[in-house]
Amino acid sequence: MHSSRDFRATLEFIERARRHDATEIEHIALLMGALFSYERPFRDATESVSHSLPSHHNCFLDFAIDLGMDLSMHASLMDMSNRAIAHAQTVLQPVSDTHDRTVHSFVFPNRISKMLTHTLDLDAFERITRVMLLACHFALRE
Repeated sequence: MHSSRDFRATLEFIERARRHDATEIEHIALLMGALFSYERPFRDATESVSHSLPSHHNCFLDFAIDLGMDLSMHASLMDMSNRAIAHAQTVLQPVSDTHDRTVHSFVFPNRISKMLTHTLDLDAFERITRVMLLACHFALRE
């Protein structure tokens, strides 16, 4: 299951963000990476937030709730990620080879991301991610 990989990536982003001052762009960028990694297991194949999660997601969410997951924190993280994505822009850039293709690149949403990450409690974010990772491991054993 890729969910455990995403939650491990989230923890790595959080750990790396702590090495930077909260006013530094690196800190904000790493927290945005953490938000996107955290949310990824809850997206369907079309990249939109799934309202009917596959059964393995329901299973590990059930385990996470049993382990004491903070549902309001989870909802807040999902909302922050969605708002950051909604305020992002896509830019078309030419590819530097002979093919006539373009590459979509993500433009960092500075204004909204700074506001979102400023209110983020890193300790709570780390705790809920660890609970989700543990729940994934339990779900895999089912």
